[in-house]
Amino acid sequence: LEAVNMVSKHFETYKNVEKIEILTNEVAIIKKQLKRQVYEEFDQLDETKISNNRILTQQLSEVCFVIDALGYTTKREFIDWFCEKRVRHYRYTFNDQDESSQLKFIERRYMWAQRELRQFEQYYNSIFPNTWRVSEYVMVEFANATVESITSILDSGNHNVAELLHGIKKTVEFEKYLYNYFSSKPVLLVIEEDEEQNQILEE
Repeated sequence: LEAVNMVSKHFETYKNVEKIEILTNEVAIIKKQLKRQVYEEFDQLDETKISNNRILTQQLSEVCFVIDALGYTTKREFIDWFCEKRVRHYRYTFNDQDESSQLKFIERRYMWAQRELRQFEQYYNSIFPNTWRVSEYVMVEFANATVESITSILDSGNHNVAELLHGIKKTVEFEKYLYNYFSSKPVLLVIEEDEEQNQILEE
């Protein structure tokens, strides 16, 4: 697929030639079909079947190579989709109407995040390439959802000082937990930056 991408880019200036245009369109259709299949693979995935299933793990790992071959933009779209999917249940559970969303129970949010990281390690660590930094992006999505929810709660008022201090204390503790967790997992930031720069140059 990577070779096809390179050839396709080479012939982009000849897209007005009928045969080249036909081939280019066929390649685009194949890529679209592959993307759909990739999303279906992960959307219908039963996590309980991943553990101790080396064949399935290997298959999903190979699917990630396909995503990489489809290009940086496709990879980022997939990671964003995956992260949103993982955090969707969190948003539903800690909605503004649920008691668990209140500031006095804020540690429940962070317990959810810690459990999510453990599940990620159990099911997905051997599937996604380390350089994709998926667990980090899941936590970014979690943080964004938490900021939205807490902001909404604070805007509603009626919070005493004890609840606010409790929220700050537990948040600082969780930030330290994340720092210690991810600082032990070195990542190659330059790879991500180079991929993005190359994508910009290609466009």
